[in-house]
Amino acid sequence: RACYDEEDKMCLLQILSLLNNLEALSQDHEIASDDMSLELPVVRETQIPRNKHFLTTSHYRSKMVATVQPFSSNANNSASMTTSSEPKSISIASIAETFGGMKKSANLSLPAESCEQRRLQYYVNRMEQLENKVKVYESSGDQQLRHLADRLQREIQLESWVDQLSEKLNKLEDENERLEEERCELEEIENDTRLRLQRMEVDYEMMSQRNTELEMSKSSYQSKYQDARDSVINLEELVHKCEERIFVLEETENELNDRIDLILAFIPVLLMFNSWQLQEQMAATRKQYAINSIPPEHIEYYESTNGDLQMRLNDLMNREKELTQNIAELNRAYNETLENADNLWAQMEKEYKDKISKCETVESNLKSKIAQLEERLSKDSEYAHERISHLEEAENSLKNRVSKLNKENKDLVAKHAVLLEEYTTLKDEYRKLQNYLKGTVAENIEREKRKIVALEEELTLSTSLLQEAEENHKSEVGHMRGKLLSATKELNHIEVTNSELREEVETLECRIRELLTLRNCDEERIKHLTEELQSKQAQISQLQLHPT
Repeated sequence: RACYDEEDKMCLLQILSLLNNLEALSQDHEIASDDMSLELPVVRETQIPRNKHFLTTSHYRSKMVATVQPFSSNANNSASMTTSSEPKSISIASIAETFGGMKKSANLSLPAESCEQRRLQYYVNRMEQLENKVKVYESSGDQQLRHLADRLQREIQLESWVDQLSEKLNKLEDENERLEEERCELEEIENDTRLRLQRMEVDYEMMSQRNTELEMSKSSYQSKYQDARDSVINLEELVHKCEERIFVLEETENELNDRIDLILAFIPVLLMFNSWQLQEQMAATRKQYAINSIPPEHIEYYESTNGDLQMRLNDLMNREKELTQNIAELNRAYNETLENADNLWAQMEKEYKDKISKCETVESNLKSKIAQLEERLSKDSEYAHERISHLEEAENSLKNRVSKLNKENKDLVAKHAVLLEEYTTLKDEYRKLQNYLKGTVAENIEREKRKIVALEEELTLSTSLLQEAEENHKSEVGHMRGKLLSATKELNHIEVTNSELREEVETLECRIRELLTLRNCDEERIKHLTEELQSKQAQISQLQLHPT
């Protein structure tokens, strides 16, 4: 995984170089150990704090895994080193494959110098152990018994420490398994959140498309509504013009009515004129009759006056005829205008009614559609607000849970580091105790074997108890998984931005990287400790074969 930072990469490169130097020094020491005695030195108790301080400082200074002493004074050590070289080579190969693309320009002089210092320290410690062992064997009487009693007490104390370390080791293994399960669960949660994020993005795109479509339809409906309003305004203007025209026609009608009234007012005059004309005709006939009775000498005079009267009468008759014709034409034009006005008014009224009904239907449809769109928009906004509030609540609950889990993980990491330090110190003491036990007699070894058998029985009992506790823990984990599943179901309604989810994923990846680094460190330390145990068991077997 390409999730390690540069500091971890440099640390792992230093570990690789340290392992290579360790293998080379172990081979050199196997050659040099043939000339040395098979007696194992006794470690002084005064050196325990110094070695402990050296291990802790080296651990915190360079972030390296604490290694064991690479030297042994017997042939079985080479066998243990060969047996442990296979997993070591596997781990080296895996680390090399993991960091194959790294720069090889790292400064590896520090691990080589530390190996040389460790080698010199080993020889100095061995000389002191040999001197102490010679003093123990040279002593006699009470002093030797006192030394043996101190040794037995030290062995008992170391056995108790070994028991405690084994229990702590089991607890650490259980804790490691739990952390591994939590890592798997976090990876599953991460995958689920990514899938849900993709689904939410698809839903968001669909909702945005739907929103754009609704906005486009709303704009189109608004444009149609505006066109309808414009058409209504035009129709109103047209109605206004028609009303003005009707008003003009009514005025003309009133004028014509006035003229007709005037004509009707002149009709009695015309009748009187006609009656007068008839009277004149009758008078003319009478005059003619009288003229006929008039003597001839007076006829010329009467004819001259009668011609003027006849001309005036003809003029009046012609004017009467013209007036009657004008009255008939006016009546006919008036009737035609009334008929045309009625027809035009009916046609215009019908057209306007049709247009107004169409506009009203269009307006009602547009209003209904606008109301539907407003209802849909209000419902969508309410649903979106509800979803957002629900998602914010779920997000806050998840953040609180994540913060709690982070606090628990920090506490567990701190406990794990403390336990690892205690484990390393106890392993060192256990190693020194094994070196101290190499100089004991066979009877003490047999007695210790019996004690070891009893301790193994106790270990079986403790393992059974641990299994029961593990089953209880698994049931609790199942319950927590149920809660997590319910929480994941609640996460289906979560809609958050991409930045927030990425930040959460980055925090989870950082946590997984830390857990992986801790796991790798634990595995490397367990490997080194198993190698030390194998070497010490080989030394015990050698002591059993060659007692002093």
